[in-house]
Amino acid sequence: MSFTSRSLSWPKFQAPQLDWQLKIGVLLVALQVLSRIVKWALRHGYLALRMSTAQPGSGERVAVGTMAACTWWPFGAAMDASKVALEGVGEAGAKDLREAMRGDRPVLKRAFETAKVLAWYGLGTLTFVLPAYLAWTQPRKKVFTADDGDNDVDDFCGKEESMAYLFIEFPDGNKRVTYLSMFTISHRCIWLTHLDMRNCAGVKADVKLLGSLVALRVLSCSGCGELHGEMWHLR
Repeated sequence: MSFTSRSLSWPKFQAPQLDWQLKIGVLLVALQVLSRIVKWALRHGYLALRMSTAQPGSGERVAVGTMAACTWWPFGAAMDASKVALEGVGEAGAKDLREAMRGDRPVLKRAFETAKVLAWYGLGTLTFVLPAYLAWTQPRKKVFTADDGDNDVDDFCGKEESMAYLFIEFPDGNKRVTYLSMFTISHRCIWLTHLDMRNCAGVKADVKLLGSLVALRVLSCSGCGELHGEMWHLR
Protein backbone atom coordinates (compact mmCIF):
# COMPACT_ATOMS: atom_id res chain seq x y z
CA MET A 1 0.00 0.00 0.00
CA SER A 2 1.39 3.35 -0.96
CA PHE A 3 0.50 6.83 0.26
CA THR A 4 0.88 10.08 -1.62
CA SER A 5 1.92 12.95 0.56
CA ARG A 6 0.68 16.41 -0.47
CA SER A 7 1.69 19.69 1.14
CA LEU A 8 0.00 23.05 0.97
CA SER A 9 1.55 25.21 -1.73
CA TRP A 10 0.59 28.01 -4.06
CA PRO A 11 -1.03 26.54 -7.18
CA LYS A 12 0.50 26.98 -10.60
CA PHE A 13 -2.04 28.10 -13.17
CA GLN A 14 -1.88 27.76 -16.92
CA ALA A 15 -3.50 31.19 -17.32
CA PRO A 16 -1.49 34.00 -15.62
CA GLN A 17 -4.59 36.09 -14.86
CA LEU A 18 -5.90 33.40 -12.52
CA ASP A 19 -2.82 33.79 -10.35
CA TRP A 20 -3.25 37.51 -9.57
CA GLN A 21 -7.03 37.13 -9.24
CA LEU A 22 -6.48 34.52 -6.51
CA LYS A 23 -3.90 36.75 -4.82
CA ILE A 24 -6.33 39.67 -4.73
CA GLY A 25 -9.03 37.44 -3.28
CA VAL A 26 -6.71 36.12 -0.58
CA LEU A 27 -5.61 39.67 0.26
CA LEU A 28 -9.23 40.87 0.64
CA VAL A 29 -10.08 37.89 2.85
CA ALA A 30 -6.98 38.53 4.98
CA LEU A 31 -7.97 42.21 5.42
CA GLN A 32 -11.48 41.24 6.46
CA VAL A 33 -10.16 38.75 9.00
CA LEU A 34 -7.67 41.32 10.31
CA SER A 35 -10.38 43.96 10.70
CA ARG A 36 -12.55 41.51 12.66
CA ILE A 37 -9.62 40.66 14.94
CA VAL A 38 -8.95 44.36 15.58
CA LYS A 39 -12.66 45.01 16.29
CA TRP A 40 -12.76 42.07 18.71
CA ALA A 41 -9.64 43.32 20.50
CA LEU A 42 -11.04 46.84 20.80
CA ARG A 43 -14.41 45.58 22.02
CA HIS A 44 -13.10 43.16 24.64
CA GLY A 45 -9.86 44.85 25.61
CA TYR A 46 -10.87 48.48 25.87
CA LEU A 47 -9.76 48.70 29.50
CA ALA A 48 -6.23 47.52 28.72
CA LEU A 49 -6.11 49.64 25.55
CA ARG A 50 -7.39 52.84 27.15
CA MET A 51 -5.58 55.81 25.62
CA SER A 52 -4.03 58.54 27.73
CA THR A 53 -5.59 61.27 25.58
CA ALA A 54 -8.50 61.64 23.19
CA GLN A 55 -6.24 63.10 20.51
CA PRO A 56 -4.90 60.39 18.15
CA GLY A 57 -1.16 59.87 18.03
CA SER A 58 0.99 59.41 14.93
CA GLY A 59 0.85 55.62 15.19
CA GLU A 60 -2.95 55.65 15.39
CA ARG A 61 -3.21 57.96 12.38
CA VAL A 62 -0.92 55.74 10.30
CA ALA A 63 -2.78 52.57 11.30
CA VAL A 64 -6.23 54.01 10.57
CA GLY A 65 -5.04 55.64 7.34
CA THR A 66 -3.48 52.41 6.10
CA MET A 67 -6.61 50.39 6.89
CA ALA A 68 -8.82 53.00 5.21
CA ALA A 69 -6.65 53.14 2.07
CA CYS A 70 -6.82 49.34 1.74
CA THR A 71 -10.56 49.01 2.32
CA TRP A 72 -13.28 51.67 2.16
CA TRP A 73 -11.53 54.97 1.34
CA PRO A 74 -11.06 54.61 -2.47
CA PHE A 75 -14.66 53.50 -2.95
CA GLY A 76 -16.07 55.98 -0.43
CA ALA A 77 -14.24 58.94 -1.96
CA ALA A 78 -15.47 58.08 -5.45
CA MET A 79 -19.03 57.60 -4.21
CA ASP A 80 -19.04 60.92 -2.31
CA ALA A 81 -17.66 62.81 -5.32
CA SER A 82 -20.27 61.27 -7.63
CA LYS A 83 -23.12 62.09 -5.21
CA VAL A 84 -22.13 65.75 -5.06
CA ALA A 85 -21.60 65.95 -8.82
CA LEU A 86 -24.97 64.36 -9.64
CA GLU A 87 -26.75 66.69 -7.22
CA GLY A 88 -25.01 69.66 -8.83
CA VAL A 89 -26.11 68.53 -12.29
CA GLY A 90 -29.67 68.17 -11.04
CA GLU A 91 -29.73 71.68 -9.54
CA ALA A 92 -28.20 73.26 -12.64
CA GLY A 93 -30.57 71.34 -14.92
CA ALA A 94 -33.64 72.38 -12.92
CA LYS A 95 -32.55 76.03 -13.03
CA ASP A 96 -31.96 76.01 -16.80
CA LEU A 97 -35.23 74.14 -17.37
CA ARG A 98 -37.21 76.77 -15.45
CA GLU A 99 -35.52 79.46 -17.51
CA ALA A 100 -36.33 77.64 -20.77
CA MET A 101 -40.00 77.18 -19.83
CA ARG A 102 -40.72 80.80 -18.98
CA GLY A 103 -44.23 81.80 -19.98
CA ASP A 104 -43.18 85.10 -21.61
CA ARG A 105 -41.49 83.31 -24.50
CA PRO A 106 -43.11 82.23 -27.78
CA VAL A 107 -44.38 78.66 -27.77
CA LEU A 108 -41.98 77.39 -30.42
CA LYS A 109 -38.94 78.99 -28.80
CA ARG A 110 -40.00 77.67 -25.39
CA ALA A 111 -40.36 74.15 -26.81
CA PHE A 112 -36.99 74.37 -28.59
CA GLU A 113 -35.15 75.64 -25.51
CA THR A 114 -36.80 72.99 -23.30
CA ALA A 115 -35.81 70.20 -25.68
CA LYS A 116 -32.26 71.55 -25.86
CA VAL A 117 -31.90 71.62 -22.08
CA LEU A 118 -33.32 68.11 -21.70
CA ALA A 119 -31.04 66.76 -24.42
CA TRP A 120 -27.96 68.50 -23.03
CA TYR A 121 -28.38 67.42 -19.44
CA GLY A 122 -29.75 64.00 -20.35
CA LEU A 123 -26.85 63.04 -22.62
CA GLY A 124 -24.33 64.73 -20.35
CA THR A 125 -25.53 62.75 -17.35
CA LEU A 126 -25.80 59.42 -19.18
CA THR A 127 -22.25 59.76 -20.52
CA PHE A 128 -21.11 61.07 -17.11
CA VAL A 129 -19.42 64.03 -18.79
CA LEU A 130 -21.30 66.71 -16.83
CA PRO A 131 -20.89 65.01 -13.41
CA ALA A 132 -17.19 64.48 -14.09
CA TYR A 133 -16.79 68.14 -15.09
CA LEU A 134 -18.53 69.34 -11.93
CA ALA A 135 -16.54 66.93 -9.76
CA TRP A 136 -13.35 68.42 -11.23
CA THR A 137 -14.29 72.11 -11.14
CA GLN A 138 -16.39 72.15 -7.93
CA PRO A 139 -14.94 69.47 -5.65
CA ARG A 140 -17.64 68.69 -3.08
CA LYS A 141 -18.55 72.33 -2.42
CA LYS A 142 -21.96 73.74 -1.48
CA VAL A 143 -22.59 77.46 -1.98
CA PHE A 144 -25.78 78.89 -0.51
CA THR A 145 -27.46 82.03 -1.83
CA ALA A 146 -28.08 85.32 -0.05
CA ASP A 147 -31.77 84.41 0.33
CA ASP A 148 -31.12 81.06 2.01
CA GLY A 149 -31.91 80.83 5.72
CA ASP A 150 -32.02 78.25 8.50
CA ASN A 151 -34.81 76.25 6.84
CA ASP A 152 -32.84 75.96 3.60
CA VAL A 153 -29.78 74.77 5.50
CA ASP A 154 -31.89 72.24 7.37
CA ASP A 155 -33.38 70.94 4.10
CA PHE A 156 -29.91 70.56 2.60
CA CYS A 157 -28.46 68.84 5.65
CA GLY A 158 -31.44 66.49 5.79
CA LYS A 159 -30.27 64.84 2.56
CA GLU A 160 -27.89 61.90 2.64
CA GLU A 161 -25.65 63.67 0.09
CA SER A 162 -24.88 66.46 2.57
CA MET A 163 -22.38 64.23 4.39
CA ALA A 164 -20.29 64.05 1.20
CA TYR A 165 -19.54 67.79 1.13
CA LEU A 166 -16.19 69.16 2.28
CA PHE A 167 -16.79 72.89 1.63
CA ILE A 168 -19.80 74.97 2.68
CA GLU A 169 -19.92 78.65 1.85
CA PHE A 170 -22.45 81.39 2.58
CA PRO A 171 -22.43 84.63 0.58
CA ASP A 172 -20.66 87.47 2.33
CA GLY A 173 -23.18 89.28 4.51
CA ASN A 174 -26.02 86.73 4.60
CA LYS A 175 -28.48 88.05 7.21
CA ARG A 176 -30.89 85.10 7.36
CA VAL A 177 -28.78 82.32 8.85
CA THR A 178 -28.38 82.03 12.63
CA TYR A 179 -26.69 79.72 15.11
CA LEU A 180 -29.30 77.09 14.15
CA SER A 181 -27.60 76.70 10.77
CA MET A 182 -24.23 76.28 12.45
CA PHE A 183 -25.71 73.70 14.83
CA THR A 184 -27.33 71.75 11.98
CA ILE A 185 -24.15 71.73 9.90
CA SER A 186 -22.03 70.58 12.85
CA HIS A 187 -24.26 67.55 13.46
CA ARG A 188 -24.89 66.43 9.89
CA CYS A 189 -21.95 67.46 7.69
CA ILE A 190 -19.43 65.67 9.88
CA TRP A 191 -16.60 65.45 7.30
CA LEU A 192 -16.57 69.18 6.58
CA THR A 193 -13.10 70.72 6.20
CA HIS A 194 -13.96 74.33 5.23
CA LEU A 195 -16.80 76.54 6.50
CA ASP A 196 -17.15 80.12 5.30
CA MET A 197 -19.73 82.28 7.15
CA ARG A 198 -18.09 85.68 6.92
CA ASN A 199 -20.22 88.68 7.94
CA CYS A 200 -23.27 86.53 8.72
CA ALA A 201 -24.39 88.88 11.48
CA GLY A 202 -27.21 86.62 12.63
CA VAL A 203 -24.78 83.94 13.85
CA LYS A 204 -24.33 84.46 17.60
CA ALA A 205 -22.92 81.43 19.40
CA ASP A 206 -19.88 79.77 20.92
CA VAL A 207 -17.57 78.35 18.27
CA LYS A 208 -17.36 75.17 20.37
CA LEU A 209 -20.69 74.36 18.74
CA LEU A 210 -18.57 73.10 15.84
CA GLY A 211 -16.54 70.79 18.06
CA SER A 212 -17.99 67.69 16.42
CA LEU A 213 -16.43 68.66 13.08
CA VAL A 214 -13.12 66.96 13.80
CA ALA A 215 -11.98 67.30 10.16
CA LEU A 216 -12.58 71.09 10.06
CA ARG A 217 -9.41 72.93 9.07
CA VAL A 218 -10.58 76.37 7.90
CA LEU A 219 -13.28 78.43 9.62
CA SER A 220 -13.93 81.88 8.14
CA CYS A 221 -16.33 83.75 10.43
CA SER A 222 -15.10 87.32 10.72
CA GLY A 223 -17.98 89.73 11.33
CA CYS A 224 -20.34 87.00 12.62
CA GLY A 225 -22.24 88.95 15.26
CA GLU A 226 -21.26 87.66 18.70
CA LEU A 227 -19.40 84.50 17.73
CA HIS A 228 -16.79 83.68 20.37
CA GLY A 229 -14.70 80.86 21.84
CA GLU A 230 -12.03 78.62 20.30
CA MET A 231 -11.48 75.07 19.04
CA TRP A 232 -8.32 73.14 19.93
CA HIS A 233 -7.73 71.79 16.39
CA LEU A 234 -8.07 75.27 14.84
CA ARG A 235 -5.62 77.04 17.10
